[in-house]
Amino acid sequence: MLRNFFSKRRKRNLLSELRDISFAEGNLRRATGFVLCFVIIGLTGISIVLNYLEGNHGLILPLGLVVLSACVAFFWLYMKKDAELGPQYICLGALTTLGIFLLFWQGAPNGSSLFWFLLFPSMIMFCLGIRRGTIIFCSFLFFSLLLLMMTPLQTLLAESLPQTVRVRFLAAMLGAFVFSAGTEYTRYLTQKALARTVARLELDSLTDPLTGLGNRRNFYNFYNISFLGSPARNYPVSLAIADIDHFKNVNDAYGHEVGDKVLCHVASVLRSQCREADKLYRWGGEEFLILMPRTNNTEAQVVLERIRGKLEKTPYCGADGKTISFTSSFGVYSGSAEENLELQLSAADQNLYAAKRGGRNRVV
Repeated sequence: MLRNFFSKRRKRNLLSELRDISFAEGNLRRATGFVLCFVIIGLTGISIVLNYLEGNHGLILPLGLVVLSACVAFFWLYMKKDAELGPQYICLGALTTLGIFLLFWQGAPNGSSLFWFLLFPSMIMFCLGIRRGTIIFCSFLFFSLLLLMMTPLQTLLAESLPQTVRVRFLAAMLGAFVFSAGTEYTRYLTQKALARTVARLELDSLTDPLTGLGNRRNFYNFYNISFLGSPARNYPVSLAIADIDHFKNVNDAYGHEVGDKVLCHVASVLRSQCREADKLYRWGGEEFLILMPRTNNTEAQVVLERIRGKLEKTPYCGADGKTISFTSSFGVYSGSAEENLELQLSAADQNLYAAKRGGRNRVV
């Protein structure tokens, strides 16, 4: 049972890690989209001014359409918080269309338009990621091979480019792609390792290292999220603090290593006996806390009496065949989640001491 519990925790940790990676990827793509929009609007705006001053009025309209596309992508990113890839496709498509237009435009100097395309591998990779970026780039490279290297398509250019220019351009494109893909892949691996580290640190900060149960921080986080400010605060809730009777004698007689194994054994029994909705935490030392949502005092006493009896009848069996029997005492407080949490915990703690004063091995 304890092994299954640890397995479930690892699965939840993995899901949390994947969500963190996906969230970070989404933020990165959005940030990249904003930067790309600013770059396109700024550089293309400057290009419009320069071409106007130089008398290249034929470029004003296509450059203006590119600026308009970047503005649409920017407002899409700004208005829709979960927008990631759509605006990037708009920007990249507008730049691709502009590059092809310049390539076939009669007024462009021979081969100068090819330099626009050298930015594409980096933009595609950083905007779309390693997988989508590779697919888009390979498609674009195939198109470039047809256009620049094979007849009769290459003869459609305004002026036929020398063979060396075409080869160098394609080689530069491949080099830019390899560098961009390597950089993006390294970034992804770094982000993944960071997400794993953060998830592990978060799990460690919320988990008791000995038993694998949640600790006090975990309890407070869960309680605040699940009850405070939610409809569940109107339902009854019960808190129970369980303590192993005379646990100090176990440590003194068998040593702390055996005492730790007994604590793990108790945690396993408690987990197996708690209901599905109940939450179990290591409260400190030999004390455990059981949170029972939507459970009144009568129901809580029935559940805890069953758990107490199971612990009494389930001694710890060591590897050497020795058995260690023990009993446990429970202090329970039932009320509403709207009540002060510290007062509830204090009342449960006082009832635990009342159980000990009353002879132990009981629920108060």
